Order: sequence, then structure tokens, then C-alpha cells
Amino acid sequence: MKLISPNTAYIESYRSALAEFEQSGISGFWYSFGAIDDPEEYVRSIAHYTHRSGASGGAVPASVYWLVDGGEFIGHTSLRHELNPALEQHGGHIGYAIRPSKHRQGYGRAILEFALPIAHSLGIPRALVTCAAGNTASRKIIEKCGGEFLDEVDWQGTTVLRFWVETSQ
Repeated sequence: MKLISPNTAYIESYRSALAEFEQSGISGFWYSFGAIDDPEEYVRSIAHYTHRSGASGGAVPASVYWLVDGGEFIGHTSLRHELNPALEQHGGHIGYAIRPSKHRQGYGRAILEFALPIAHSLGIPRALVTCAAGNTASRKIIEKCGGEFLDEVDWQGTTVLRFWVETSQ
């Protein structure tokens, strides 16, 4: 199991995961990169987002990584290099998602543990990590990774829990 930069070698497994997310009614930042009609262009669009010039529409620069295990795409994480007012309320520095068929197998904790030292290398000494109040699994992952509860906020009708997590663990 490892965290990698998005790579076309995993694109079919990634497409399968996107179908799982859609069937489960889960949406997320991965829709920001457009359709996967051209896998090479899709991967380039993700890499472009890392640079400030690639961020648009209120987005901030972010590094996207894929969690893979045994040749299979498991999940993805977005490490935001900075926060805008919306991300301060929901989203935080680190967002992550594990494909539904791989839930409850330790991958959520693994992806956050892999992301923390990367956030540290970006100059983020403590990361803001959030989850919906009803997402007990994500809350447990954040707490197991050292998350200290900050508060809860209302974001567009959803109660969001906010945590600080030290990145130099």
C-alpha cells in the first residue's frame, strides 16, 4: 500500500471507484478535473491543480494523491496548501475518500497517516481536518490520527466537525 501521484496505470481501477462513489451518492473534489475521456489529459489536469496558476474559481493550490494497494486504486486525498474562508469551515487542509468497497478495512486511517507528513513538508505544522457530524467512521479516523476537536460549525445546513492534527507525528 502506498500513496502515489495520479497515474494512468491505475485509470481503469480509478474509473471503477468513481462508479462506486456515484452509486453510493458520494460526491467530492475528484469531479473538479472533468471527464476521463483522455486519461493522460485527466492526470495532467490534476497535476496542474498543484500550481497556483491551475487553481481557479476560488480554489486553492492542492496536491492530489492516490492510495493504491496491490495494483488497485483504493482512494484519494487532496492536500490544500492554504485555506480560503470556505475551506476553513469545511474541507480543511486534508480531504480524503476511500472507495465504498474498501470501507472498514483500515484504508481511511492509512491515507490520513500518509498525508500528514506531506502536509508537514508543505509547511503546514498542523492541519485542519473536517468531517460531517454524522460521519462517525471519519471522526474516529481523525481522532486516531491525533485529531484534537476544535469545534463544530454549520456549513450550508450540515454540521461540520473541525479538528487540528499535528503533521509532524
